[in-house]
Amino acid sequence: MSQFHAFKNPNPANQHIPYLLDVQNDLLEGLDTRMVIPLIRESSFRGSGITTLTPKVYINGESLLLLTPQMAGVSRQLLTEEVGDLSDFRYEILAAINLLIEGF
Repeated sequence: MSQFHAFKNPNPANQHIPYLLDVQNDLLEGLDTRMVIPLIRESSFRGSGITTLTPKVYINGESLLLLTPQMAGVSRQLLTEEVGDLSDFRYEILAAINLLIEGF
């Protein structure tokens, strides 16, 4: 597993959330769980997003938003199909997590 890599969402009922973004540091590789942020299709997002909290990223040309307030731990066994590396969005991802946790 690698931090900032996106994986196909294994839950077929969540078609509007096609991917999960692994945000857990690789130093914790030995844990059975990974912290992820759901990625929602921008076209499916109905909220009035706070840009810093729900930054826009792209996978295979598709525009997605991070649902940072829905960040959760999942079993690493669910993350099997990697679809992209979002390391180029590192600053935006960490800013979203910091806003959620620290408020700035």
